[in-house]
Amino acid sequence: MATTETVLLVSPVNVYSGAPMDGVGVIDTDTVAGSSGNRCPVDTTDAAWQQAQLSLSRGGLGMRSLSLHSPAAFTAFVCSSGYGSPSNHHLSDAIQKFNESVSPSDVIQFDGLVLSTVHQNQLSSKIDIHQFNNIMIISSVADKACLLSVLSPHAASWLTVVPSEGLGLHLLPSVFQVAVKWWLGLDTSNGSLCALCPNNALDPLGHHATTCKEGGDVVTRHNQLRNVLAETCRIAHLSVKVEMGSNLTSEHDHSRPADILLPNWALGKPAAFDISVTSPLNPKIISVAGLSAGAAALSTEERKHTENDPKCNAFGWCCVPLVTESYGAWGKEAMDSFKMLASRLAIISGKPKSVVLSELKSRLNLHLVRANATAILSRTAPNIAPASAKVEGLSGETTEMSRTTSLPRFQFCNRISAGRDCEWLGNSPAPLQLDRSIRTVKEVH
Repeated sequence: MATTETVLLVSPVNVYSGAPMDGVGVIDTDTVAGSSGNRCPVDTTDAAWQQAQLSLSRGGLGMRSLSLHSPAAFTAFVCSSGYGSPSNHHLSDAIQKFNESVSPSDVIQFDGLVLSTVHQNQLSSKIDIHQFNNIMIISSVADKACLLSVLSPHAASWLTVVPSEGLGLHLLPSVFQVAVKWWLGLDTSNGSLCALCPNNALDPLGHHATTCKEGGDVVTRHNQLRNVLAETCRIAHLSVKVEMGSNLTSEHDHSRPADILLPNWALGKPAAFDISVTSPLNPKIISVAGLSAGAAALSTEERKHTENDPKCNAFGWCCVPLVTESYGAWGKEAMDSFKMLASRLAIISGKPKSVVLSELKSRLNLHLVRANATAILSRTAPNIAPASAKVEGLSGETTEMSRTTSLPRFQFCNRISAGRDCEWLGNSPAPLQLDRSIRTVKEVH
């Protein structure tokens, strides 16, 4: 691949445009889209493949399209080499090809000017912006809410974590496949009922699976995020207490506004960190989340303050809701707190603050995405919803699911919820058939 990219970097556009361009398209498809060779973990749709080609900062997977970005690479290379004159017809062809891939406001004007300072990352960023806007135009409200959430800073940082099984920073193959499908907005429901609450059908975008309170996955996800953050606070030499606030006002008061209590946080005042995961596909907020990035996190922050401020104020605590959307878009108060933690950790470790902050977000989001993918796996079974099943739409309405066949339902045991792997059949890039002989499933009649 490195050799191919180098050739395209220095090759004029007319070498790989037109009919020969099919060769570049084949390289793109074979290498990333998985049309041959099973190199991509899932089968993609056109829309998902377009998202996958975007950079991580734009909510994609960083699988750059050679055919789309080669004109930008060639233009930057030629200009940096000192040959960016209008008489260079190869450069003119490359710029024309590039201008076809960006919005009118980002086109390069090449009228008698000598180009010298053109950077490939800037040009590729303009291509990404145009491609993202095109995806948004054709997307539904639910898809827009998901896209805006993955667009948030560091949301895709889980993809940059160096895998380490010993440190718990790894994803099993089956979990990674589901995580990629969910991230790209592909159907994760397998047309089935929820294995843990069989009266509800799974929705394609995984909203029910990642918010279902049956089976303990929501609690497990919350506790994993709490533990990672608590350990980070200890490394930063902060005194940490977890799950504080219960029974402080009465023996019947079981609310705990402090998932993590830091007795000495800001200006000597204790801080009660309240960790919460919300979904941009929540029917109450989806219309706003489809228009504004971070709307779901902001709404949950406001709700947490309303619920916890009176109790925290009574005990002299500062309520700090640490809210993240299910795709890893953390709220403003969470980001401010992470920056304060990163400042302390940077002094202790000697690393730059930006590096420490990125590492913290990466670890948190890896645990978040892994928990979401595990929740989807634990609820997905190769069954067909019966005709009587109902599914709550993302807009809030409840609709009947029409099915002519009903197969036995399967329920995953705790082995899946604990994060261990399950066996799958076949060599498909997206194996969705469950081996019914293994002990990780049991048939429920």
